[in-house]
Amino acid sequence: MMQASTLAIRRDDGMAEFERHLQRPDLSYQSLALPSNIRGGGSLGRSVGLAQLVATWAQRSASPKVRMYIGSPGPETYPNFVAQLHGFAAAYFSDCVMPKGLDENIRMDLMRSCGPRVIAMSKGDLRNTAKGRKVEFILVHGARNQFHNLLYKQVPTDADLRDRQRHGQLVADQSAMANLLRRCVHCFRVTGTEQLKCLTSKLNRNDNPFGQLLHESFRNTAEHAYLDDNGMVPRRGFRSITVAINQVEREDFKPSTVLSSDHPRSHLYFTELKKRGGFAYDRKHIDVLEVSVLDSGPGFAKSISRASAAASRSQDDLSLVADCFRKHMTAKYGRTSGIGLYRILESIYHLDGFMRVRTSTTEAFFAGSPNYNPTMEPKDFIQGNLAEVKGTSIIFGVPLVY
Repeated sequence: MMQASTLAIRRDDGMAEFERHLQRPDLSYQSLALPSNIRGGGSLGRSVGLAQLVATWAQRSASPKVRMYIGSPGPETYPNFVAQLHGFAAAYFSDCVMPKGLDENIRMDLMRSCGPRVIAMSKGDLRNTAKGRKVEFILVHGARNQFHNLLYKQVPTDADLRDRQRHGQLVADQSAMANLLRRCVHCFRVTGTEQLKCLTSKLNRNDNPFGQLLHESFRNTAEHAYLDDNGMVPRRGFRSITVAINQVEREDFKPSTVLSSDHPRSHLYFTELKKRGGFAYDRKHIDVLEVSVLDSGPGFAKSISRASAAASRSQDDLSLVADCFRKHMTAKYGRTSGIGLYRILESIYHLDGFMRVRTSTTEAFFAGSPNYNPTMEPKDFIQGNLAEVKGTSIIFGVPLVY
């Protein structure tokens, strides 16, 4: 048996560093050393990527009692730590959280610090959910009002959770999701800038694709998130939605800020975008609307394999995930037309944005660019043979240039 050790996460680590951690054969025997906060700018989706790493590590762990360490110990630091998605995941999934230099389990203190924020989320109180230019919603197994009406039409039953198609039908529709995004952006209180005026105008249009993006991504992950590898509701599990405006330096707006592996076409997208003229690119920074969806379930490939033994015998992870993005295929292998994830590609394409999906042993990158097209072969924008992760993270970025 491998000797237990500590894996230190640095506050500047990004997707590529997280990927290297996931590849470590001894990851399940390690405790994690997490910083009190991580660098917010530059690497889009960093907190979501780290939360997925935390969830994967915790569910892989061979030890019934796992440990994490946070720096700057003291009750005053607890709310700030769990206010970050990765901090919330750390407190939720671990059995023991020990502050640096103290032999004391503070996990229950951290969970109590989460309480007011989770209640605010369930009530739709965005003012007390927002932090700066970010609003987050976290749905936790077993929490009161887990399926609140911001994201669901009605509360799913246990039977609904086991029926992926029925569960997906209970997710709030495109119009409700578009309204939720408008409320989030209004909460940022930065609508005076030209970029955000353009964004607000887009969000107020009846045909805006933003609501479709959020609806389809949340619905598709809902259909895969609530059962474990054995088809059972797990003891611990969570889902989240993050809506944020991130400011990225122009020189940092490149594939390595978003991706954990090299996607050749992605370089063309970022190069093209930075060369465009217009008022937004006369400045040093680029404002990006980031919408992220994360769950801690088994991931697309394992979920599909469990539902269809025939598919698991004939297809690898890359093929199974690629099928999810084809227009007339369904990840549920049911009676639906199977166009949900294809609609996401269409929306991203029309918004000139980009999408990163990390699930199972694959990573996908698709962008609104002449080098991409919703009808292209999915294997052209999906990479395989990565370390296996738990759950699915979907990150959308829309540069605020119209």
